[in-house]
Amino acid sequence: MAIDDSIDAVKAQVPGEPTVTRLLDITLDLAGVIFPPATIAAILKRHFSEKAARERIDLLLSTIAQILKKDQREIEKDQRQIAEMRSRLDSPGFVEALVLAVEQSAYRTFSESKVRRFASVLANFAIRSDLDWDRAAAFIRDVSEISEDDIKVLTVLYRVFGDMMTGSHEDYRVVPFPQKFTERRKGLYDAAREQGYSDEDFESNCERLRGLGLVCLVAYHDSTFFPAQVHAISECFRPTKRGMELLSLLGVR
Repeated sequence: MAIDDSIDAVKAQVPGEPTVTRLLDITLDLAGVIFPPATIAAILKRHFSEKAARERIDLLLSTIAQILKKDQREIEKDQRQIAEMRSRLDSPGFVEALVLAVEQSAYRTFSESKVRRFASVLANFAIRSDLDWDRAAAFIRDVSEISEDDIKVLTVLYRVFGDMMTGSHEDYRVVPFPQKFTERRKGLYDAAREQGYSDEDFESNCERLRGLGLVCLVAYHDSTFFPAQVHAISECFRPTKRGMELLSLLGVR
């Protein structure tokens, strides 16, 4: 599916002006007692206007096209890979993920960087043959839920534990024993503090990411130096393989 064809395919998903007008009316009624109605109207018209929505859609699709063209130039001598990439763009999974990304870009975010992150996920799913399109929409939803701060925290976790969960480890498919993570707990919190996080704020962000399945909490129960009924417990957050994969799709490791 060509990028230009994709634009036509998703136009029908963008609500027209009547929907925008209804949203404005409802929001003004609810918020008018707190904010000046003119201020609310200006913000919402700018965000929900057809022009603004289409600008964000254009940004999404043009970014996807840029990434795919760059990859196509890199593999231009391998016609088989190019054919595989084009085939993946014709899949129902791509259409589903694209429509979701268009909806999110048009009406659910102000952030251009988030729109570009949607594009990065979609383009990488098209490029990489090891990824299942059925999972693409789920990653788009993840990106819609997380903030730049969340990505920063996930990156801290990757930098501390990434070598234990990538090809440099003995077996990528096997997550190391919990003790291997808890041994680096001090280093993790030191790295978080260097990025300006208090321990509480860092843990709060980790708990949020944990709710999305991007981070998990591991615990090591050490009874070596204690009676059998008394265990010393050491806990530590680490990225999940899903969290690692999301960072890879976003290219922010």
